[in-house]
Amino acid sequence: MLEELGNINTYPHMTAQLTAELRETEHDMEGRDRILLLRSLHIIHERVLQIRMMERLQELMQSYAEVHEQVVEENEERRIRKFNTQFFADIESATRDITDEISRKNNEFFASFSVTDREVCNDIFHFTNANSQQVRVLTLLLALPKVKRTLLPGMLGIYGNLNPVVSRLYHSKIGDNKEALEAYCNHEKASIVHYILKLSE
Repeated sequence: MLEELGNINTYPHMTAQLTAELRETEHDMEGRDRILLLRSLHIIHERVLQIRMMERLQELMQSYAEVHEQVVEENEERRIRKFNTQFFADIESATRDITDEISRKNNEFFASFSVTDREVCNDIFHFTNANSQQVRVLTLLLALPKVKRTLLPGMLGIYGNLNPVVSRLYHSKIGDNKEALEAYCNHEKASIVHYILKLSE
């Protein structure tokens, strides 16, 4: 796992903390309770997987943006342009494989996050399932914070405006719980919650 962490160039804070945690765990492996040791290694493994999920989501979101731009350009070149639902249907059809995989990665991330950061997921954010719009939007923002907001609905297969969801995430979920999240990050230094906090800066 140390070798894999050495090959990761994204999420530097998380990667550095996971590396330090893994080295410390390996150093005093003999003196640790076996159950606690396995749990610790499992959490580290899940957090490494989370970084990999985020990297894959970045690729998928960039692919979506490229295909979306291509469909927009093709529509601009039409003699009779398509609008609204017809145009959205064209984008949806062209990007279906990408959005299906984005959905799968969203589900995988939520399952992992609810294991590694149960306190934040359940007690602070009150997230109950992966299909919540706030969960899905937060996952994409974690992967690509500077994503063009108008592309978020299409990436999630939704027709509409997600700006109110983004706003509630920033203000109600993250902003209103900033102190609790900071306290959590001080205790769980290798958590991806560190990057959730950065979203509101």
